[in-house]
Amino acid sequence: MEAVASASAIVGLIVPAVQIVKLLIEDIDKIVHIKGVIKDLRDELEVIQQNLESLESISNTDNWKLLATGIQRQAETVVKSCRAACDSCRKDVQRWTQNNSSFELSILDRFNIFLREHKIKAMTARMQACRDAFTCIQSLVVMYVLLHM
Repeated sequence: MEAVASASAIVGLIVPAVQIVKLLIEDIDKIVHIKGVIKDLRDELEVIQQNLESLESISNTDNWKLLATGIQRQAETVVKSCRAACDSCRKDVQRWTQNNSSFELSILDRFNIFLREHKIKAMTARMQACRDAFTCIQSLVVMYVLLHM
């Protein structure tokens, strides 16, 4: 009976240890691949920045005044909101990567970013919302122009 109790105790120790090792492997894998996640976020920020600049340059033309006031206000709100989101995300990414332009992240940088995984997911969702808003504005402008031709 002692053998069964000993085997049970050993299994009771091994199973949680195996689960902990699996979780640790997943966490290490995330830390190793965090550079790609941050690079993707930086690339997304660049695309949003270009969309913002395009909308802002269009809003300074005479053609912009031909659009309905509601569309103008909505576009201005989108630009303002997305500009703030972009600036906030860019500052966070720069702070986490210590403005490293060559993008060689130290293990400390990777771990620091890993600890902010939830914030990175929220930032990614926010950037996607900005892209969706740009698509909506573009669709509204195209529809408005087509209806008033």
